[in-house]
Order: sequence, then structure tokens, then C-alpha cells
Amino acid sequence: MDKIYTKQNNLVIEIPLQVRRCNPYDEKEQSLMSNIIGVIDGNDYGFAHCIDMSYSGKADQISSIFYHFYGSEEQFEKLCSEVKIDCYKYSKCVKCGKVIYGVCTWDNGEVCSECDNK
Repeated sequence: MDKIYTKQNNLVIEIPLQVRRCNPYDEKEQSLMSNIIGVIDGNDYGFAHCIDMSYSGKADQISSIFYHFYGSEEQFEKLCSEVKIDCYKYSKCVKCGKVIYGVCTWDNGEVCSECDNK
């Protein structure tokens, strides 16, 4: 549970860096997982939650960004490194330059579905 309070004229939001996995199909699964991940989404940088997908045998997913960082990509990567939070960078389409969120094809680089369908 996040803790939100004010301290010396600042809003403080405490978010756990790790949480326990919750698998209703395997109650023995109680390992820790990252709760927060840094995200580079084109020119948008920030922190998002990791979504536990262990119950379905899939890789964890990433939520939308809940905290936007207003600096450079390099500054954000440095911040993630300093606070020891993994950072995920979405791929961009080599044809149109849009961020690729789902599946793509390969044509001398990753290609979004719109460009692939042209």
C-alpha cells in the first residue's frame, strides 16, 4: 500500500520497490518482484508499475507511466541507475519512428504493424 503524506511543504509518496507475487493457481508462489520500472517511451520518460503475470506463465507487463520525468533520456537512465530501478526502452519502428507497444515484424529493424500492412 502506498503511503501519501506531506512533509515540510512537500508531497511525499512512498511506493514499495518490491512486492510479493500473487498467483491464485499456485499459492506457494510468494517470491518478490519489482514493483516499479523506469520506462523510456519515445520522448516520454518516467516510472511505471510492473504487472505480475506469473499466474499465466507470461512475462510481467508494464503499466502506463504514473510519474513523468522532465529531463533528458540520459538523465533519466542515470536516475534509474542511481536508485537501482530497472529501465525498459520501447523499440521504435525503423520506417515511421513510432513507438512499438506490441508485436512487430523485422525488416532491417523492427517495423510497426501499420508500416508492415502498407
